[in-house]
Amino acid sequence: MRKLSVLMTTYNNAGYLPFSIKSILNQTLSDFDFIIIDDGSEDNSKEIIDGFKDDRIKYFKIQNSGLGAALNYGLAKCETELVARMDADDISLPERLQKQYDFISQRKKYDVVSSWYAAFENSKLLYSIKTPESDEQIKKRFALHSEVIHAGMLYKKEKIITAGGYTPGVFEDYELWLRAKDKLCFYNIQEVLLLVRYRKNSFSRENITEKNKLVYAIQEPYYRDNFKNNFSIESNEEEYEYRGWREFFYGAEKKAPSYWNKFGAGVFLKPRIILAKIVLLFPNKFVLWFKENRIKFRLEYLLSYFSHQNSVLRKFLSQQS
Repeated sequence: MRKLSVLMTTYNNAGYLPFSIKSILNQTLSDFDFIIIDDGSEDNSKEIIDGFKDDRIKYFKIQNSGLGAALNYGLAKCETELVARMDADDISLPERLQKQYDFISQRKKYDVVSSWYAAFENSKLLYSIKTPESDEQIKKRFALHSEVIHAGMLYKKEKIITAGGYTPGVFEDYELWLRAKDKLCFYNIQEVLLLVRYRKNSFSRENITEKNKLVYAIQEPYYRDNFKNNFSIESNEEEYEYRGWREFFYGAEKKAPSYWNKFGAGVFLKPRIILAKIVLLFPNKFVLWFKENRIKFRLEYLLSYFSHQNSVLRKFLSQQS
């Protein structure tokens, strides 16, 4: 029995597949099965995968069913208790699997182990996302976003299956974490272990508007019923802050200040809210550009451009060709 299974799904990603597959096959931890589910690709994905002569790869092609269904199918093909997720257009750093395996093996209470991640375009590093560390912090932030990177996590398969697995649709991972958060224990390794490909063609205005509506709808039951208990919110002020951010990111943007204004003068102690209120003074097109291009994180990256971590990531990215 292998130590773990790596589960990748792909759909018409032939242009990126070689980089993603190589990053898994070149991991410092080598004892794994590599389960690749081809969700009805119409390109030459199969030929690319067949070109890797590695007996760890187990390839399955199914009729196009969507990510959630493909993942559920893939989980059934994984024979190990531990499953690492991977997307067909991302790149794992060489020690990712080893570090996640060591962590979850030594700390039995955790069910889902993820990490920080960085975004890149072509061979250019854009920014890093430093997700919170503890289970408590992660679950509280689920009120707004998925604070574990789905494409770069390791989890206990049976815990995911027992929680109901993935619901076919969109944002399958976020919906799963909201639904199962009280049954799972999460942790983020405080290090970038995954590079996520930034793809501009997914950011049309229509796509963004529809995406936001879907996220808002997924969140609705948890905001409507027992919001404070659902996310361990400790005060009315904290609730106002979260409800404001929800509107800013996914709902009626101009409605966000109506929550934040309840802080009174205390709002001046919250610089992120001040920045958001300033952004909202600009036309909607600028607000959309600011949010979807992660301007805040790009600025943080520029300010830490010469840090050791960013230098290491840039060097590694330059070698992926």
